[in-house]
Amino acid sequence: MKIIRISKKVIAQLWKTDHEDSFQGHLERLYELEYKYHKIKNSKFTGHPKSKENILNGFEKRLKESIKEISDVLESVFKDWLKAHALLDPQKWAETRVYDLAENAHELDMSSEESVWNYICSEFNRFMWDRVSFNNQETLSNAVFQYLIKEDPEIFSESLTIEKRDIIFDLYDEMSMYEEDSEEHQELEDKIDEIEKMTPLEFVQYCFEYGYTEIEGFLDKLFDLNALRKITEKHVFPIWLKYWEKQGIRETRDRIEKTYDIIKRIPSMPISKSIAYINYAINVSHQSGKMTDHIYSYLSNKNQLIDWDIFERLSEMDVTEWDEDLKKDPRIKTEEKPEKFVGPA
Repeated sequence: MKIIRISKKVIAQLWKTDHEDSFQGHLERLYELEYKYHKIKNSKFTGHPKSKENILNGFEKRLKESIKEISDVLESVFKDWLKAHALLDPQKWAETRVYDLAENAHELDMSSEESVWNYICSEFNRFMWDRVSFNNQETLSNAVFQYLIKEDPEIFSESLTIEKRDIIFDLYDEMSMYEEDSEEHQELEDKIDEIEKMTPLEFVQYCFEYGYTEIEGFLDKLFDLNALRKITEKHVFPIWLKYWEKQGIRETRDRIEKTYDIIKRIPSMPISKSIAYINYAINVSHQSGKMTDHIYSYLSNKNQLIDWDIFERLSEMDVTEWDEDLKKDPRIKTEEKPEKFVGPA
């Protein structure tokens, strides 16, 4: 029997790929290596069985490397989604949204507070008022603010107390310019007493009369991120949840949570099972779209480029070149006619 000796260089070429060290690169690498791995595993091999075993082990090692890189990204994406949809923890739900908006506010050329407030207003208009048409953002802001000050004045208590103190100090300074028994002095003293007794709503109305002619000007002084988080937790979360519950958000969260638990176990699974679950996780959908949208967003925030058609392109990959690579090792007897590759099941 003639023994065919193959150089290590030819063997190494079987699992060598030219893909980048990125999520997309590892996806492309995974699809290529997985195809070649199963092609060799299921093909007749004329060399020593141990040689075939060594070749397959080389593929498995590299497949596991890409599986780990891909599953790490998927784990982060699903974890972020679950944090943003913490249905049983309104505080965590609000914190995730508020601080994500604040962190990315510079991309919209606005302050953190303005970005969060605009989000709050849009959610009110979407879920409570069914997208009522307002003339402009200021009109919408005014409507939301008036609603909040009536429904939950305590949420502004700390900011209003500080603002009230500052205005009273200004009035005391002005009062010191007049004699104690003067009419002006008495009017200012009465005004201070009046302000101290004002309800939050009365005080806000007074503030506009006092000099804040635009709602944004007042909100800039009134709001900090903590106050906005409280508003998001107490007022946005309930109307958001009421809307999405009708769309099946609880069932969706259960499904994504189960998928997340599976993703965390992917690196320790057998290769074929790992690849199957990666494919499943990538194609999981939710109420407002597919998880692939969140993958794109996550990678964008990590400054990783990814082609918008990558998943579709990989599922319809032309494998002719991969089959040519396998032919470089004459011990591997693959089919002459290449199969159409449809990606991992």
